[in-house]
Amino acid sequence: KARHKGIIVVNEDQLIVSINQKAADLFEYTHHELLGKPLSELIPEKYKVAHEGHFTKYFKNVKKAKMAGGRCVQGLRKTGEEFPLNVKFNPFSIYQNTYILVLVNDLSERMEIEKNLDIKSEALDATQNGIVISDALEEDYPIIYVNRAFSRLTGYSESEALNRNCRFLQNDDNDQRGIKIMRNAIRTGKKCQVKVRNYKKDGTLFWNEISINPVRNYEGKITHFVGIQNDITKRVKAEEEIRHFLKIFDDSLNEIYVFDAKTLRFSHVNYGAQKNTGYALREL
Repeated sequence: KARHKGIIVVNEDQLIVSINQKAADLFEYTHHELLGKPLSELIPEKYKVAHEGHFTKYFKNVKKAKMAGGRCVQGLRKTGEEFPLNVKFNPFSIYQNTYILVLVNDLSERMEIEKNLDIKSEALDATQNGIVISDALEEDYPIIYVNRAFSRLTGYSESEALNRNCRFLQNDDNDQRGIKIMRNAIRTGKKCQVKVRNYKKDGTLFWNEISINPVRNYEGKITHFVGIQNDITKRVKAEEEIRHFLKIFDDSLNEIYVFDAKTLRFSHVNYGAQKNTGYALREL
């Protein structure tokens, strides 16, 4: 593992006696530029006093010390740029002389990735849609992430939802066309959008519009499924009311005509109008 890390060897006077190419490149020096130079050359000015104290204390107890560090500190490149790095110390002796092997690892890329992940996580939490991520590599596709909107929508907290299959929201009401479509899409690794009945933690039924999208790795293998949930209960109820009124409209024996305001042509007439006039809907 050490081959992939920057390695600096310093003596008791904190002078660099050896350095590998990885470490030299990390600080943007040539190998020869750093030999014989104090380790403090690689540390920003504002941290040098603290560094001296830590190093001196470590060296005093070096006989008792083993691998130490794992600390995130700031390094200083030749250009004057500061950057985060992880540092570990490991003492060793040669011909009764004690040296410190310093392992350094640039954290810039990792911290940038973590920052981007934090931003994406915040974005997912800020959205009004419920977001669920399931692990496709584990048996029964357990939930590994839910956002705050999911908890508001279902009443289940993150801890109550994690490591469970999404079917717990169906409350045994699983003989639904949308659920069958969803299962088939997951089995075949395809996208789908369905409308299903789900149930909140308190048992309240709500209509859930779910979009499922598979996530593939660089090999093309599905590793996760992302589900986007949207409460459409009000919309479904409104549609049911419209269908109910349309049925009343069609079944009424009174004559009801609907026509375009500009052309005055019929767009719909009910059963009563057709019966009383003798014209079929298509004729009108």
